[in-house]
Amino acid sequence: MKTVCESLLSQKANPVFLSLNELALINLTLTEVHTVLEKITVRIALLANWNLELNNERYPLDNIKLDIDYADSKGVKIIRNTAKVLNGENAGAMAPLIWNHLDCRQIFQADFLKGVSENITVNYKFFFKLSGSLPSGFKDEFRGSKTFRIHKKEKDYSIKFYLQ
Repeated sequence: MKTVCESLLSQKANPVFLSLNELALINLTLTEVHTVLEKITVRIALLANWNLELNNERYPLDNIKLDIDYADSKGVKIIRNTAKVLNGENAGAMAPLIWNHLDCRQIFQADFLKGVSENITVNYKFFFKLSGSLPSGFKDEFRGSKTFRIHKKEKDYSIKFYLQ
């Protein structure tokens, strides 16, 4: 039985192509911005194989959700699940950090006042379509998280998700 696996790349991966067993690729750009107040900026783009078929079995994705948590200036954990849309018809609007097959090209930007921590955590949830097409025993949901250190210079990361 196949399971969802993940790997972290310390660079931005090619956002155009996914290989046959790759489910999704999340590209993150993190930077610390110094203005009047110190700020952290996270840009997020996604590429997904919404109707992955592998060995004659279908793994249709319904949506992918993200939230970002960090510690504020008092050390209190803050969870952000919305961000500004940078492209498309909703550019400039705040929207939930959710992608589906209709808005899969949206790029988001989340900005935070820098808190006490040098890290942010990105939490992700993959939801597969509830239908008879998922292979028997395959879970219809996958959750995980990755923690990233904030750097003074812009830093790119990619999280690759694949079936194994």
